[in-house]
Amino acid sequence: MNKTYPFSIARTAVIISVSKAFSLLKMSMAVGAFWTVFSLRGAIAPLVGAFGGIAGAGTLFASTMFSALFLKNTVAFSSLAYSGIPTLCASLYWAFESRIARSFIPALCMILFVMHPQGMMAAPYALFWLIPIIIAYREYNSVFLTALGSTFTAHAVGSVLWLYSTGMGAEYWYSLLPVVPAERVLFAAVMTAGHMVFSYLFSYSFGFASRARTHS
Repeated sequence: MNKTYPFSIARTAVIISVSKAFSLLKMSMAVGAFWTVFSLRGAIAPLVGAFGGIAGAGTLFASTMFSALFLKNTVAFSSLAYSGIPTLCASLYWAFESRIARSFIPALCMILFVMHPQGMMAAPYALFWLIPIIIAYREYNSVFLTALGSTFTAHAVGSVLWLYSTGMGAEYWYSLLPVVPAERVLFAAVMTAGHMVFSYLFSYSFGFASRARTHS
């Protein structure tokens, strides 16, 4: 067994626990749904990919899926679909070393978005997802830029899931254009701060070695 594996699991457990606490800090409701609310958990949970790698990302998603299956209610399954899956993809953005792997999900989301009739009419909205692709192909990325790529990946996946499950009209997507940049920059800033705190904590507690990549 890899000697660092137990430390990776421990780091993942810590981040998941902290992200649960941050889920209490609500930000805003998703357009058209009173049961789906954005919280700052989405800014902390993806860091399992930075500190726990692909295994950490999988552990986070498994815990979310287990909660949904255990609770068996609309809110739990809504959380799995609109939070669990996007967060998994955001954490994989941290975990992947390959530029192609990092850019694949947002590129696929752009295609799926414009393939939908309502998405086609709001095609400029999908241009947001060029951001994680551009960041993936930069020679050097700061922690903040990686966080920005991660949170826009979550945004891409969540938007596509929302579009195909609700068929939300183009006018609503256009109304979100001025909101998204501020929201995602806030998420990236919180994620960057979280990365700094966890780096400090784990360097003393677990012989930390972050998997956050400055380039791939």
